[in-house]
Amino acid sequence: MALNMTTGKEYWNNEAKQWKNSHGLGERAENARSFIRDEVGKFLPTDNNDLILNLGAGNDFQSLNLWNPERIISLDYAHKMLDEDCIFKPVEADVRDALPILDSSVGMVCSFFLMRYLSHEQRVALLTESDRLLKPGGYVLFIDVPDNSHFLQVEKFDPSTLVDAVSSLGMELKRKVSTLRKVGRYVETGFGGWHEGGSYVIGSLVAMKKFR
Repeated sequence: MALNMTTGKEYWNNEAKQWKNSHGLGERAENARSFIRDEVGKFLPTDNNDLILNLGAGNDFQSLNLWNPERIISLDYAHKMLDEDCIFKPVEADVRDALPILDSSVGMVCSFFLMRYLSHEQRVALLTESDRLLKPGGYVLFIDVPDNSHFLQVEKFDPSTLVDAVSSLGMELKRKVSTLRKVGRYVETGFGGWHEGGSYVIGSLVAMKKFR
């Protein structure tokens, strides 16, 4: 079932203030941010000067705070998430549409906790669009929590479901992993919570655009 766009956008605009106050992912989600920084850093060093496009960025300014903010584009369809305090370059756009970014201009296209709100077909389309935007040698990185849930969720994210699409695009699969993260307690966040066992599984898919 596809996400109702009006409902989704309205919801996230209404949530913007709460997310701003909790720095996007919630005060107790530094564990997840640490995973994100580690994954990004494996492929894009903090001193790299390429543009980073963060899809569905919301107002999370913490996950990419080790990289140059002047080289980061925060893209979201909820305009209140991209308020005057956004420290990155804000772009209001919908990831289900063609993105207003130049071909071959970005060193990394990433998304953190966005995939669950897209159908498989929409994820494949977004991967294709990401391939258009990437420079040769650039990376796409999708991270989400497969066992989490949200009332706006469309499908749970399994990184392995995009492997065929990566191959069809002529991209090189660099990483496909689901990792158990232990936090020692149940973690409430702005988008729901990890599960009650005090741990959660986080999935990551990384592919590189080959030099052609």
